[in-house]
Parts: sequence; structure tokens; C-alpha cells
Amino acid sequence: MAAYNATVTFGASVTSVVTALGLPVDTFLRRLIIEPLRANTHASWVGLITPNAAALTTSGVNKVQEMGIPTAGVALDRFVDAASGSDHNIDPGVYAVAGTAGEGCTISALTI
Repeated sequence: MAAYNATVTFGASVTSVVTALGLPVDTFLRRLIIEPLRANTHASWVGLITPNAAALTTSGVNKVQEMGIPTAGVALDRFVDAASGSDHNIDPGVYAVAGTAGEGCTISALTI
């Protein structure tokens, strides 16, 4: 098992989780956690980027989850996908993040 962490700065296009973490080809995860940066002043989004799903856009269209604007002294919104049992693994290639240019998020993952 290996841990991967990355801080993503949003730009003009969505960022795939695989690209952000620099994961090797065909890597599967046991846990994926995405949180907005505390300094963000706008919402950010987690969405899908698979051929069979409507793609996430930089304005949050087709999001799976919206992470709200962080509030001082309050826990950050967080997207979590955790594998359960030995037959379920997470394909990080289906996820992407997006938000207001110049803001960002952190992505943490545990591989199999």
C-alpha cells in the first residue's frame, strides 16, 4: 500500500485525479479524499470524466459533489470514496476536480 498526496491549483480546464497524483497506469485505490483549500472563496467540484458519463465542467456542471466555500472554524467539506470489502476497488481514472481559477484542493489517496 502506498500513499499519494497532491495540491491542485484550478485552471481553465478540469484536472484528473490520476494526473494530479501522478499515479502509475492501472493503479486502483482503497481510499480517495478530496478537500478544498481553506483559502478558497468559491465552491469547487468533484465529478466524473468517463466516456459513459457527462463530463465535469469548470463551472460545476455534471458534478458528483460540490465542496462549499470554506468557513473559518468549521470543518472543510470533503469528498470521500472508500473501498469496502475485498471486491471493491476505486478507479481513480473516473474522477476529476474543478473550481475557480487560482483556487484549489488537496487530493489524498491510498493505493492497493
